[in-house]
Amino acid sequence: MLFGQREREHPPQHLAYVEWFTPFSANPEPNSKLYKVARALHGNSRIVSIVPVTSVVQSIHLSPLPGPAIPLDWSSQTILDECRNFLVNSFSDHHHTYQAFEFSGI
Repeated sequence: MLFGQREREHPPQHLAYVEWFTPFSANPEPNSKLYKVARALHGNSRIVSIVPVTSVVQSIHLSPLPGPAIPLDWSSQTILDECRNFLVNSFSDHHHTYQAFEFSGI
């Protein structure tokens, strides 16, 4: 079941596909001062949801964290699918990022 009784009677007009990530790390990365997150997985499968757009509070800017070397087969069109770890760019939107940190208990 995708939605409850209320949503079945009045289905949402617009939906969003959401991929979930781990909670923010307790401390920022030492060099960048950015917080690390990883894809939330169940086994090898990504944890995803389809939610009404009205449930989306904000988006956040992620910078790929590929490791010691960037694989040569990654491109700007595949990097978000290929990379598992990301840094949260808290410099792109201070107000909302700090609210997200407060919400997550950091």
